[in-house]
Amino acid sequence: MRALVVYESMYGNTRVVAGEIADGLRVGYEVTVVPVAEATAELVAGADLLVAGGPGIRDWLRDLGHRNGLAAAFDTRISGVPAFTGRASRPIAKLLKRHGYRLVAAPESFLVTSQSTLLDGEAARARRWGTTIGAASKTYLPAHV
Repeated sequence: MRALVVYESMYGNTRVVAGEIADGLRVGYEVTVVPVAEATAELVAGADLLVAGGPGIRDWLRDLGHRNGLAAAFDTRISGVPAFTGRASRPIAKLLKRHGYRLVAAPESFLVTSQSTLLDGEAARARRWGTTIGAASKTYLPAHV
């Protein structure tokens, strides 16, 4: 089974989180991790699970077209009340659903400090989340996949 992790990272934190999520997914998936600029239609079509995170993902998703597949959304944001800090994962999840994807988990945020570094433990939490969404996605996949 194949998973594709697509991200956009302005300060490097989302790239780190994407890599940790991918490592967690490797328990049951062959994983490809790419920045949004390299996320081709062929890569998307070949994935059983799409995991997407970052502000530019929304623009990319608008051009993706309708698909039937499994997906999860994540973001990185400053620790604080989401109404003030923003939370890209929820709009990404909504767009994924509009494009025909079935979400295997609620959108997830990974927190950074005001100095734009991941909070302690967030990289490990991202890896665990990857393992969790990988396991959850298998309940949606046909037995022959």
